[in-house]
Amino acid sequence: MALTSQLEETGDEEPRQVLNSLVDFIDKHEVSRLVAIGNSASQIPVKNLAGYTRIDPEGAKQYLFSSPGLREALKGLDFKRAIEVLIEKGILPPARADGKTSRLERINGKMTRVYIINYDALIENI
Repeated sequence: MALTSQLEETGDEEPRQVLNSLVDFIDKHEVSRLVAIGNSASQIPVKNLAGYTRIDPEGAKQYLFSSPGLREALKGLDFKRAIEVLIEKGILPPARADGKTSRLERINGKMTRVYIINYDALIENI
């Protein structure tokens, strides 16, 4: 079942638009543009790679979006405000002391800056 069908029609419009955009992007591109870390197939080049998926040590699913990937997922919205909404909802970790909301992660042996989206928190907010 598509995540978008679960979204409620109540509440503030802006957060709902942010969540809708993110969920729509994941629904459309999870298989083709979000590569599973640790999957041997992840070594195959992906056209327009938007990011990665992984299971964290506690067993929770995460989406690790590149900056261009997250910007595309939130296209048409104020990116800074969308990031604030994701942080407020607990979907994206809060900014560090340096103000950055993206994190450096080692992915397939390379340090890559990504936005870590908590799938469980995303589902809880739709």
